[in-house]
Amino acid sequence: MLAGYAEDPTVSASPGHKGVLCTPADPVFDASALKALLEATQTDLSEWGYPVTDGVEVRATPLESAAPIDKLGLYFVRVLPDNTPAAAVAAYVRVVTPSGKTGYVPSDTIAPLGNDQLCYVKDGGAWKIGGYIGAGDAQ
Repeated sequence: MLAGYAEDPTVSASPGHKGVLCTPADPVFDASALKALLEATQTDLSEWGYPVTDGVEVRATPLESAAPIDKLGLYFVRVLPDNTPAAAVAAYVRVVTPSGKTGYVPSDTIAPLGNDQLCYVKDGGAWKIGGYIGAGDAQ
């Protein structure tokens, strides 16, 4: 898990903690537009995620060799439950594209809102782990 955080290229300042940077970065979005989306689709925030990079390929099946059917931009995408055998989709999540197509993307390319974050602080000339924000109590 630490290696994944360390490799994440995004960072955002921690609100209320001067000099603290956290990764992955929080997404920037219009909260009122998100609220309108949830109301219009009668969905819950937990059903939505966002691509961590632009251009994530959506595949027809949960296999890297499957044909791409669409690409995701930097916007919210609905994540669906999947009835495919767990062994086949462990590394994929099922999504609905804005065009209405249903397909699969690697699970590490979609982040939920409220994603866990690892935070860093500068100590002397080096960055050190300063805390963790996520499930459970903040550290």
